[in-house]
Amino acid sequence: MRPRALDLPPFLVGIASIPAQALLLREFLARGTGTELSLAFALTVWLAASALGARFWGAAGDRAGRAFAPLIAAGAAAALLGIAVARLLPLPGIVPGEVPGPAGIALLALAVLAPASFLTAGLFPLAARRAGEAGRAYVVEAVGALIGGTATTFLLLARVGTGTILAGVLGMVVAGSLRGRARWIAGLALAALLASGLPGRLDRALFRAAWEERHPGLRLVRSLQTPTRVLALAEREGERWLFADDEPRAVLDDPYANAAIPALILAAAPRVESVLLIDFGLDSVAGDLAGAGAEVTLLLPESEETLLVRIDPRVDLLFGDPRRSLRRLDRRFDVVVIGGGHALTLASNRLWTAEAFEAI
Repeated sequence: MRPRALDLPPFLVGIASIPAQALLLREFLARGTGTELSLAFALTVWLAASALGARFWGAAGDRAGRAFAPLIAAGAAAALLGIAVARLLPLPGIVPGEVPGPAGIALLALAVLAPASFLTAGLFPLAARRAGEAGRAYVVEAVGALIGGTATTFLLLARVGTGTILAGVLGMVVAGSLRGRARWIAGLALAALLASGLPGRLDRALFRAAWEERHPGLRLVRSLQTPTRVLALAEREGERWLFADDEPRAVLDDPYANAAIPALILAAAPRVESVLLIDFGLDSVAGDLAGAGAEVTLLLPESEETLLVRIDPRVDLLFGDPRRSLRRLDRRFDVVVIGGGHALTLASNRLWTAEAFEAI
């Protein structure tokens, strides 16, 4: 199948829709603590709003076809607004740190996901009408979605952040949907916007404002988007706290815990020469154990996490999915310590199963 000019609209839809959907869902799940209930509400709202949008825009026919570029712009604005709502929307009766109930999650899903879902659902029918062949348009859109989704998750998130990705991808799509001189003007304006760094600064400012609202008394030191979660490093009275998807996961540099935990680990067996620590929040403990002469391996799900914590150079670092890495480790350890907090979600529960302990 050779590329042709009519393939551009569905390709643009694919390359923009997956990053926008992925980033919106990440923000929603981080606020809703990523529980299975959150996923259920997200899918319900997304599919219902998409069905209504596809029916509405598909029935509009040629009249909506002339509004392809404005519809893309409206969908981009709805995605940006959805992220702001996910971070800032106050949930009735929910205090900072409290897990929202079904009513709060449903309200959050409607406010964050429904507008963007309704608007972007009309893009594919319009793009397919422009391309002239629905089957070909579907394949081209899938190629764009693969490129956009892969680049967003594995190449861009930890490097440039949510705001810059959305501004870049959606701005590129808006420029690509225009014609002639308008396309060049829009492209130059987008390049100037990205070069200024304004989307990234606005994204960080919005994240900080939401953080201060939900975590009073904890000063945000740094936040980081990784392929699987949103990490944040905060500080209060000399203690550093590590958060994952808005959930406290570990207290770093705690002199009381750091003095006790290495001693407990070294006393767990008659002779402790090798220790495996799994998940973040154990970086300072790893350094203390290495200082005591133990051979320490620290297994982290993602390499980006080392940007938030200081790792002792004597510690052997491994990166990757903990369950998969455990199967690949061809060695035994005297003591294995699993961090990561409680098994609140399906993702965090994967280390607290019979199969995981058998692998250890």
